[in-house]
Amino acid sequence: MTYCSPQRFQINRHQALQEKKGKFFRNHPILLVNDLDKFYSKYDEDCDIKEAAFLFDVLDETTYSAEERKEVLNEIEEMYGVIVAGYVDEINDATDSKEKRIENAKKLSNGGKVIRLAEKIFSVWDVPYNNIDRLNVKQIQEHCIWCKKVVDTIRGTNEKLENEFDRILAAQFEYEGEKYDKIPKK
Repeated sequence: MTYCSPQRFQINRHQALQEKKGKFFRNHPILLVNDLDKFYSKYDEDCDIKEAAFLFDVLDETTYSAEERKEVLNEIEEMYGVIVAGYVDEINDATDSKEKRIENAKKLSNGGKVIRLAEKIFSVWDVPYNNIDRLNVKQIQEHCIWCKKVVDTIRGTNEKLENEFDRILAAQFEYEGEKYDKIPKK
């Protein structure tokens, strides 16, 4: 098997979704890895986490059967190793309910938790701005509340990532000319 970078692998796997979700979607893992660059102090020592962060949603977004999922996971393992494939596998939870995803977060390895933190940072930054055409204010706020529940479950993993999540979550978002809190005040 010919090696390609994790970034190229995820781009290739997402080609079928490009028209449906746009080019920005392919940047999602790139922006996630940028957050790891800024806020994860062990990042330089752990290339496996970086590679898995590029690939974190490949199984969720590009496989449609258990057999295909297994094939893609085997491909990831052959190219990037068993540790990277393990991280990608453990953070794959698209078929689970939101409550189950909160429970599953507790069981993640430290590397899986780091990736999940970076993913939730991106999510609370991205969802309020790039989903306005399909979500209303209440749905955006519900998504941010859920992200906070996931992060609260894994707090203690990395203070810098957690502080960045809190900073972005505290920022307001604009919807149809009005400003809203991501977590509504009671």
